[in-house]
Amino acid sequence: MVGFLMALVFSGISYGATPVLHVGENPQILLAKSAAATKRPADELKVLTIQELVRGKPAVLLGGGRVESCFGPPTSDLNVREAVDRVERALAYLEYEKAMAHIQVGEEAIRCLSSPADAQRIARLYFLKGFVSFEEGEESVVQAAFDVALTIDPDLVWDEYFAPNAKPIFDDVGKQIEGRSNTTIGLLPAPASGHVWIDGRRVSVTDGNITLSEGRHLVQVKGQNMRSHWVTVRAEAAPPAPELSPVVESSEDTPVVESSEDPPEQPEATVTAAPVAVQSGPRLIVPTALTSNAIKWSADPTKRADFDQILSVLYDPDTLVYFSVDGQIIAHPVGSEEWIDLKIPTGFARGGVAGRLVAGRSIMWTGAAATGGALILATSSWAQANSASRGADGSGGWMAYNREKIEYEGAADRMVIARWALLGGALLSGGGLALQYDNLPFLKGKKAQASLVPMAGPDGAGATIVVDAW
Repeated sequence: MVGFLMALVFSGISYGATPVLHVGENPQILLAKSAAATKRPADELKVLTIQELVRGKPAVLLGGGRVESCFGPPTSDLNVREAVDRVERALAYLEYEKAMAHIQVGEEAIRCLSSPADAQRIARLYFLKGFVSFEEGEESVVQAAFDVALTIDPDLVWDEYFAPNAKPIFDDVGKQIEGRSNTTIGLLPAPASGHVWIDGRRVSVTDGNITLSEGRHLVQVKGQNMRSHWVTVRAEAAPPAPELSPVVESSEDTPVVESSEDPPEQPEATVTAAPVAVQSGPRLIVPTALTSNAIKWSADPTKRADFDQILSVLYDPDTLVYFSVDGQIIAHPVGSEEWIDLKIPTGFARGGVAGRLVAGRSIMWTGAAATGGALILATSSWAQANSASRGADGSGGWMAYNREKIEYEGAADRMVIARWALLGGALLSGGGLALQYDNLPFLKGKKAQASLVPMAGPDGAGATIVVDAW
């Protein structure tokens, strides 16, 4: 609980706006509800969906190797095929420098593939890279290129169309690959069946784990869209047995952080934690594979440890993240075992505040429209009155003067109507704004409370806006 209190005090200062993750909720209403539940100003919170959270985020391999993700626009196998064709045309004229430039284009296309890869085409590109690198005297690149080619396509053989100078290296790499060991890597989030391709081949996933041999592999995971990642695996010892995290229970004896200043008022909360298995060993975390429903993991004790591990590659430790799930607001400091259920004020729980926000928005825009119409009426009436006044001054007879006088009086009457419409529009806009926001920033911390009060009388019925504490 102490960790939560510290995160609550410092997260807004250290990391800017605190995220509130949701799925399919009205952002304005959620922002107001979260501000009320957390007792924090709305401008310190940022409402995000899972898709907005993970957009453009690279994959991360924890332990056992490294991962390279795409940072460019998505590509298709057509881009790879065109690159390979251009490389081979350049080699037909022994244009090694041009061939290497096309190889680099092909490599970038492979990294950003948004469709299943063609294993033989990728292996061909890296075979050509090994050959060109040898001819260019870049021997440090030759072995790595042949390694990728033979890892992607173990059945690849030397193309006799090319000079055999680099063939001994090619054969030696093939022998090395045959003796390599395998490593089990956990995928987070665990993908759905049939949503993973390794080196261009669809693979089955057991308990969220895949098996890769040492070397560089192209791992493609389909979430909302397919993303490709080069994963370089190194051999690791067998991981230890999973450990169980202790149960954390809240109590009245929970220690409080002492400070020379009065601590800010904290929201009422309940800390819940359950034993969860903490998996050791390499884990490939692919944030872009998260779906909208992953938000519900924050309320599922069996999923929280995995969710926290994903969040740990997106945020710094102790960053506070809020979740809106099934009418609850849950707070979680990243990297901790604390998942705090915040108490939502009664008005929100029964929908009163949400209704107030919707009503306030309608009233505010109605007032804005009335104000705009009144401004147009006032402007046109003023122009007509001025025109009638000038016409009356220059009239040549009683009939013309009387006509201009009638026009002037009509414009003056419309001006009166416009003034009242302007006042009414301003009041409606102000009342609607007060209904939407309980803590208006221009009031310098003073709260503005607004409500809709029904009224009835002999002349009819309606409602009035009551705004207090201005």
